[in-house]
Amino acid sequence: MIKKLICFLFLGTGMINGIHGQDTLTIMHWNLLNYGNTTTYCTQTNNNITTKAAAMGVVCTWMAPHIITVNEVGANSFAPTHFLNNVLNINGISHYQGSALTNISGTDLANFVFFDTRKLVLHSQHQLATMARDINIIKLYHNDPNLPLHQDTAFLYVICTHLKAGNTSADASERAAMAKIIMDSAALWSGYPAILSGDMNLYTASEQAWKNFTSPADTTGEVFYDPVSMSGAWQDNQLFAVTHTQSVRSSSNGCASGGGLDDRFDFILLNKKLKKSLSFYEYIPGTYKALGNDGNHLNQSITSGSNNSVPAVILQNLYEASDHLPVVMKLKLTPSTQGIPVARPDQMKRIWITDQIIRLQFSDPVELVAVSVFDLSGRLMQSSRPSDTPSERFSLEMDKMWPQGCYLLVAEDASGTCYRGKVMIAR
Repeated sequence: MIKKLICFLFLGTGMINGIHGQDTLTIMHWNLLNYGNTTTYCTQTNNNITTKAAAMGVVCTWMAPHIITVNEVGANSFAPTHFLNNVLNINGISHYQGSALTNISGTDLANFVFFDTRKLVLHSQHQLATMARDINIIKLYHNDPNLPLHQDTAFLYVICTHLKAGNTSADASERAAMAKIIMDSAALWSGYPAILSGDMNLYTASEQAWKNFTSPADTTGEVFYDPVSMSGAWQDNQLFAVTHTQSVRSSSNGCASGGGLDDRFDFILLNKKLKKSLSFYEYIPGTYKALGNDGNHLNQSITSGSNNSVPAVILQNLYEASDHLPVVMKLKLTPSTQGIPVARPDQMKRIWITDQIIRLQFSDPVELVAVSVFDLSGRLMQSSRPSDTPSERFSLEMDKMWPQGCYLLVAEDASGTCYRGKVMIAR
């Protein structure tokens, strides 16, 4: 039985924690270097999964990405589960989920998209088969507690790819073919904000694969943009040193590549909806970077000499985790306020609970059409439609015993006026 209830009334129009205001999403892409996939050259001696997971866990806990797309995860049930449970959901964190394994291309490696369920919800996923490996297209939407009110879903498409490696003309042709497969499927995300991320193994912007992404012949108007507008001959070029993502090491250990930072292989690209702020999501200029690259380590290990781009402990763990640096950026999210009624907290005098029944009292008779209760993460706990008869008092019977804590009650009357109250349940 509930023994105590304390009620506070909101004095503004925002629901809670600035939900009507802006939010920020951190996006990360990382090639994990045969995570959970043993080969003749990448073994549990030179690419130990426990060592990798520990290093990646330090980096991911520090960065706290809301979306992380990954390449080179073993195409098996073990590897993505291990990454989820030993890299992301650690140290009391439990809010990450991942996309489903796909391997219609029949290869040893797969892509995955992991996301913070406090911010995002998985709507659906689609996969494309190629000659190298699957391309994964994930449709997410903002976990917005106001969604029942404005019904304006903030969708975001995430396309994760890993183009063919190699520096021969045949390799470049295969990359171009994979890029065309992606852009030929643009109708899937056309009209929505979308990011394209992955290890693209590109050496220069003159490659046809890059042209297919950024200036395609026919893709229903869809193109992708480089957030930092640094297109050119990336390989071994000081002009683009700050964008390079491989390799973190000067010497190979037999699995990880050597040679130091000299290639911009890893990208996060934006479509027009994101680039030109035509959606709920908007790229925040200046936030795109290769994590751990200070621009002064061309053909050098990231740990050589001075590198203050990240804390020393993060730099060392980036070195131990993979031969690729992750790329990161931030999106600004401005949720819809369309259709959300104006608040009138002054009219709701008090809220109290007796015998599992939430009771409301108003200053004047009102005709309520909906009463909803949310927890502080925005999850709907219960809703109902009260009697159409105007009254000063209403009640909502709780369908189960809720955990003690703080809840947000939102009531709406026939005129569209919204009444909000916050209650604290303690036992």
